[in-house]
Amino acid sequence: MTKALPYSLRNIALMGQTGSGKTTLTQYLLHYNRRIHSKNLSDARNVVADNFDKTKHPKPSLETIFQQFPHLDACINLLDTPGYPDLFGRAMSVLPAVESVALVINPQMGIEASTRKAFQQIREQNKCCLIIINQCDTPKIKIAELITEITEEIGEQCLPINMLSDDASSVIDCYFSPETNELLSYKTVDYWHEKIIERVVETNDKLLQRYLEQDDNFGPQQLHDAFEKALRTRHIIPICFTSAETGLGIDLLLDIFYSIMPKPHEGTLPVLTNDHEALSLILQPESDTALPVLGQIFKVSIDPFIGQLSAVRLYQGRIETGQQLMVNDDHTPFRISHLYTIQGDKVSEISEAGPGDICAIPKESRLQYGCLIHDNLETFSQYHPSSLHFPPPMVSLAIAPQRHNDESKLSTILHRLAAEDPSLVIEHRERQNETVLHGLGSLHLNTILDKMANTYHLVVDTHIPSIPYRETITQNSTGHCRHKKQNGGSGQFGEVWLRIEPMPRGRGFEFASEVVGGTIPSQFIPAVEKGVREVMEQGAIAGYPLQDIRVIVYDGKHHSVDSKEIAFLTAGKKALLDAISQGMPVILEPYMDVIIRIPQWSMGDITGHLVSLRAIVTDTRSDDNNVLAIHASAPLASMAEYSNQLKAMTSGEGTYEMAFSHYEKVPSVIQKQLVSHFNEQTS
Repeated sequence: MTKALPYSLRNIALMGQTGSGKTTLTQYLLHYNRRIHSKNLSDARNVVADNFDKTKHPKPSLETIFQQFPHLDACINLLDTPGYPDLFGRAMSVLPAVESVALVINPQMGIEASTRKAFQQIREQNKCCLIIINQCDTPKIKIAELITEITEEIGEQCLPINMLSDDASSVIDCYFSPETNELLSYKTVDYWHEKIIERVVETNDKLLQRYLEQDDNFGPQQLHDAFEKALRTRHIIPICFTSAETGLGIDLLLDIFYSIMPKPHEGTLPVLTNDHEALSLILQPESDTALPVLGQIFKVSIDPFIGQLSAVRLYQGRIETGQQLMVNDDHTPFRISHLYTIQGDKVSEISEAGPGDICAIPKESRLQYGCLIHDNLETFSQYHPSSLHFPPPMVSLAIAPQRHNDESKLSTILHRLAAEDPSLVIEHRERQNETVLHGLGSLHLNTILDKMANTYHLVVDTHIPSIPYRETITQNSTGHCRHKKQNGGSGQFGEVWLRIEPMPRGRGFEFASEVVGGTIPSQFIPAVEKGVREVMEQGAIAGYPLQDIRVIVYDGKHHSVDSKEIAFLTAGKKALLDAISQGMPVILEPYMDVIIRIPQWSMGDITGHLVSLRAIVTDTRSDDNNVLAIHASAPLASMAEYSNQLKAMTSGEGTYEMAFSHYEKVPSVIQKQLVSHFNEQTS
């Protein structure tokens, strides 16, 4: 493709729920612009996406797919993102690369969970927005109800820029060349045209003055700058109708991409921040090539054979093969060995890229998600891009390689998977000796496991992560042990008296000595403490660490010949176990502060279910979008399967996040089960 100038580029992300037809729409646009031979997804010649299998029907996208095609004198970069709510982190991760987001909606389903999440990110990241009603020629579509739902959910700034005819045979332009003689059952073309003009001129004082003076002779060219401002501030969100199956409205959609959606230097300005100030970076047109290079890595993919490929959005300056650049504040430059454009699952080598371009740099491990590349250390080293707030993990899974020899291989693979997916959290729990994956849902983690098995040929065993139970005591007690051992020659002797006291939750462990008169020589006190700490680590009744206990050694005996460190270590351990057995020991479980966001209609089911999970609802709050936030305190053990349960009760719209709060005593029935299980394993 001919090198695109920044004023001819359009960078657009397609976002929306699975089933809205994003990939089908992308395929039709590629066919329309002669980038593929056929618009039929089952045609094997259309293999431009990594989610396409020649032997099967097309599958929903699991990764963001890059597509590029020309239209008139413009180059349109289209990023087709995954629509599953569980993969929303992958979808939102590409937002730094685009000026605009097109929300694709299935008219039969209306606004769904992923669409709501996407619009929230559009607001937070200050992106321009377009709503595409795909599959608009589906029979029995209720246009009036759909537009009402959109305006109620998103706002009155959502206005049709074109409309579906009553017989669903054509799409009628309401802005560029409004077909005022067309009759619609829902409003009129003139009505929507007038509404659009009103919204646009409100962003420009001069145009507004003309409009108030009854001068409404405005053409698209006169309104261009005002329209761009209205898009940037989301004072207007155009709605357009199309069908990726029949091509209905495709020509008008391309006109919108070309004439209305912002060019790189017209979009929201990227902001870099540090601890003291914010720096706004204005993307300059092609003519200014003297600006320092600045770009951001927004996607990383790692192939076990090809290596790492880092996708970069260039904000300003120009890069070329052989050039040296720096990463963040690292003073060591790297050299661009090759430069690529991405088309589906293929790459094409290019010699240079300019402001606004999306390209890829291979085989540089320092290029991680979100980092900046630049050629001016003095200007950019102290800054970083505003970070995206990815959804909190909702599902956790512990994994272990089936073969012990694969542990180092697992570590390498997990590092690569985390680099590719910024919404994946990997945790190694040393106490439980577990590697735990935290993801946005079951599908998210299943895609990770599938990639481990199919791409890296590593099969792992999985299980629900262990609950970090703890043990403690509920009353004061004393313990004693006299350790005496004689096997010929010098023996072992040590006697310890100690008392234990419960401490407030979260205080941990304290050890003190009140020994007087040398009954236990001072050189043996550390051995007693070591024995006590071993019991605190290993547990006393069910194998879980002890906490919130104060141990005071106050008396003992020693032998001038047989007393050794090992004798007092053993005596200290057994004395503490004796004291704990008399201190009414209990098992504690972690409680979590949980915030559950649900549609209001599901409140009864959710609160009732929380009670069955031993959770306590502490607060409920409602926002302006009919979303209810339930604050609760719940035991971690009850939340293992909560992600799937919540989706089932809220039709996939519910989300939750949780953070550790405190430890509480488990019910006696559960304590008996845990103790019995421990005794069976150790017997």
